[in-house]
Amino acid sequence: MTALIKTYTLSECLYETAEYVQAYEKTGLKNLIFCEDRLTLVAERAIVEKLGGSFFTTVTTFARFLQTEQKVLGKQGSVMAIGNIMTRLQKEGALKCFKSAASVAADAKCIYETLAQFSASRVTAETLKESAGQVKEEVLKDKLDDLALILGEYEEFLLAEGYVDESKYLALLPDYLRRKGMLDGTNVFFLGFTSFTSQAAETIRAAIEGAANVIGVFCGGEEDFYTNGAAGLFERVAKEYGKIRVYDKGIPLDGEAEILRKGLFSPERLGGEKYPTDKITVTEAGDKTEETEHVAVQIKKLLATEAGLRYRDIAVLLPDVAAYSLALKKSFDEYHIPYFIDEKKSLKSHPLSRFLLSALETVKDNCAPTAVQALTGNVFFGDAGEYRNYLLKYANYRGGAKKPVKEVEGFDPVAVQAGAARLEKILQTVKRRGQGRDYCNSVRALMRDFEVEKRLEKLQNEVEDTAMKGYLSQIFRRMPWDP
Repeated sequence: MTALIKTYTLSECLYETAEYVQAYEKTGLKNLIFCEDRLTLVAERAIVEKLGGSFFTTVTTFARFLQTEQKVLGKQGSVMAIGNIMTRLQKEGALKCFKSAASVAADAKCIYETLAQFSASRVTAETLKESAGQVKEEVLKDKLDDLALILGEYEEFLLAEGYVDESKYLALLPDYLRRKGMLDGTNVFFLGFTSFTSQAAETIRAAIEGAANVIGVFCGGEEDFYTNGAAGLFERVAKEYGKIRVYDKGIPLDGEAEILRKGLFSPERLGGEKYPTDKITVTEAGDKTEETEHVAVQIKKLLATEAGLRYRDIAVLLPDVAAYSLALKKSFDEYHIPYFIDEKKSLKSHPLSRFLLSALETVKDNCAPTAVQALTGNVFFGDAGEYRNYLLKYANYRGGAKKPVKEVEGFDPVAVQAGAARLEKILQTVKRRGQGRDYCNSVRALMRDFEVEKRLEKLQNEVEDTAMKGYLSQIFRRMPWDP
């Protein structure tokens, strides 16, 4: 059986999938659920919640499921290879558009991403050449000619070196699924995809040919904001193999929530006779600052008029958290509104991470001035303003910080010596050559000798922002504290 299930929301997609999985497991069949990486965790939780645990159901992505002995060239390696190809072609005078040697690095990345999209759609170098011949606009024609040439050279490089490009890696999945017995007694689910490439369409075909049942579960509907791209392609591919059952299981939401869903990208549909409600308002603002100020005012009004309402009962949904972050913080601070912003921050930018990385960088670069300044300016290095100024004036060259300090007029000798002693401690702890274990031990020694746990606790106490406190504290779960 091949079935297509369309629902209104992701939560409904998960519910329907869990229902089918439970029913299939009772018959003794295995289940293989394909979804995007962002959905694997929530899908696993939905299955576990429904079944209480399972040894017969697997949630995975296309890339994780595929196993191959072929060498896969990652994106970074591909960009480097294309950069080298472009440099060589430029020297030969073969390129018409991409002729600037200075921009090869930036162009190589953009070109690789373009070629990856071509590969996913099965566009070859020959296809690009033929397309260029039909284009009259000279600039576009020259670009297509360049891309065709670069793609051809890149494909030759992959063949000669025995690599498979990351963008073509998934093209191996259909044949992998078609191996004898691979999908015997297995139900295959395609969950929550918004679109499929040509490669993915071939994967659907392979699943239909070998699996016991194939189920596609997607968000869909008649409203304009549902593209129905994945559902439409799944249905077309399935019809190549016969009948497909289609179920529209979108459950209307309650009250204003359903009105909001239907008018999500059509504000004009929120009012008027068709959807009368006084609980939804649409306000147009001049910029992000005006938007966030209006939201802050409305929150204050709600708290003043709604008895028992608290700040924690209010949520502000943003289309782009990073883009609105600064304006939101400014407006909420001005109106004295406590808030928590769900921002993702890399632990690489954490002050403790920067301290440890700067220490390693200082040793690796033999005390290059920029590395030393970054290290001595870090809060975990300790107060070193006097020492940093001394280094800038008397040791601002590679290796200069390793020279013995001297007493000079205008500098506090005690403060300078204290800074130099801390730097010397780092240079003694971190060696320029060693194994992974040696560097792990060096990191632990630095954290112990510089009392980072105590300094971090002090830093957290000095910060008022709740989100920043949480960010600072996360490092405890990511660092090897114990020797």
